Amino acid sequence: MSHNQYSDYKHYLKHKDSTQYFNEAKTLQSNSSTDYALISKNFQKALLLNKNNVDAKQGLKAMIDNVQITAQECLNIKTTARTELLNCYSVTDLK
Repeated sequence: MSHNQYSDYKHYLKHKDSTQYFNEAKTLQSNSSTDYALISKNFQKALLLNKNNVDAKQGLKAMIDNVQITAQECLNIKTTARTELLNCYSVTDLK
């Protein structure tokens, strides 16, 4: 497998996982879950894997605006999400 193919495949996997985390967060929200930390963590993972995921950004912003989580909790959850993703991805993958 050439380097470009490997790189493209890694990019594909990151976007696939990002979409999966986003969909999990939306499913939790649609099921009226009150586990706001888990919903936020899924949105954060989606963003860490795909910086251009506008829907995940809007989802987090809505949660903060609706006082479901605070901005500080959001930052703490981002750190936790990043730590969990480092079990599967390298530091370079998450940049």
